Amino acid sequence: VTWNLVLSTIPCIYHCYFIKKGDERKRNRIYKLSATYREDPVRTDTIYTGSDWYGALYYDLKPCRSVNNQCWILLGINYGNPEITRKIIDVVSFSQADSLVFGKKWFDSGDQIRFRNVFEYAANGMMSLRFDSESTIVFDHLVPFSPAMKDDRRYYGPDYSYDSYNFQNGLWHLKINVDARNKE
Repeated sequence: VTWNLVLSTIPCIYHCYFIKKGDERKRNRIYKLSATYREDPVRTDTIYTGSDWYGALYYDLKPCRSVNNQCWILLGINYGNPEITRKIIDVVSFSQADSLVFGKKWFDSGDQIRFRNVFEYAANGMMSLRFDSESTIVFDHLVPFSPAMKDDRRYYGPDYSYDSYNFQNGLWHLKINVDARNKE
């Protein structure tokens, strides 16, 4: 369960509750998270815990099994920067001590393997990011509005083509320019 508070006098705040179902003899456990909006980008090279969570609104999740570890793939959005919107693919799991862990070195973009994938684009733009199946995540391909704006994410948006991450051999692999039409 996630929500955000947009406030005029102090920084806006994200709130999140994760509810972990207890075993037959144990009660459900509730993890309460909160984070203020940050303009800094969400890092892709590290894990986060409940105490340093970056803050996001999660709108979809799917279970995914790692070697002897249950985890969930999260799709979320982050409004921390007024000029850039961020969409996030992340992984949440539980440590041996039963604490939350965000991130898993699973996302292979071809040049490196990251703990999560973060898409940044113009705040007035729209980007789709969704599960296509249990093993495929489809999203808009983002490009600069003009070549002169390359590397300035305030001027990025979709170009009406799609890319995906496909889960194969224990990693989510990036595939560029996929056919995202309904197969029926």
